[in-house]
Amino acid sequence: MIICIDVGNTNLTIGAYENGACVKSWRINSNNLSYDKLLLSFDDNKISNIQGICVGSVVSNITNILQELKNKYSNIPVVFYNEVEDIIMDTSKVNAKEVGADIVLNGIGGIKKYNDNLLIIDFGTATTFDVFTKNNVFCGTSIAPGVNLSLESLVAKASALPDIKIEPTSKVICGNTVECMQSGIFWGYLNMINGMINQIESEFDFEFTVIATGGLAQLYSKYTKKISYVEKNLALDGLYILFERNKKI
Repeated sequence: MIICIDVGNTNLTIGAYENGACVKSWRINSNNLSYDKLLLSFDDNKISNIQGICVGSVVSNITNILQELKNKYSNIPVVFYNEVEDIIMDTSKVNAKEVGADIVLNGIGGIKKYNDNLLIIDFGTATTFDVFTKNNVFCGTSIAPGVNLSLESLVAKASALPDIKIEPTSKVICGNTVECMQSGIFWGYLNMINGMINQIESEFDFEFTVIATGGLAQLYSKYTKKISYVEKNLALDGLYILFERNKKI
């Protein structure tokens, strides 16, 4: 069993792979994460017979915590994204030092599966719009505040506004506070997504397969025809591919 760990600003997403397929995945909150909590999650999910581990992280302090995996599992390959020699993706068109591991891993996983030019929308702490060509070239990205982050900021800064569930309303102009906020957050972001896809497509001379991933991908994809596929474990798939390419180095 190969364990892949995608470390984000909000959550760790962990996947267990057998014969190239993700057979189980789960999340741990990144806040106050400890090495012991990570190992406990392995036990809780009945993970055994670990034959390799691959880690991709955008959070340096958590990366440092997870380095301990190399000591505990010293008899198997433990691969970290920031240490590998072959990241598969050509990042020469961008400032590679500033590109988050999660973005590149999404591209690796997506191109392997679809073999096409991709626009990947990742609904995470930030909402990113990432462009990849089918010959493994990362063209660049656009970064907007994530949906949940925007909502949390709005509630925190406006004392009269309640916390709400993100869901579509039957119309855009509403008559009570909760629905007014739901309308702005949901339809506002949906129109931003559609508009960004249009704008990005106008800047390139090739067509995209548009893929959504991240926590709110399933919800937003139901209300636009511009998103072709939803992939739950795209970054984890990228980590598994990265592991297979680098485990012997």
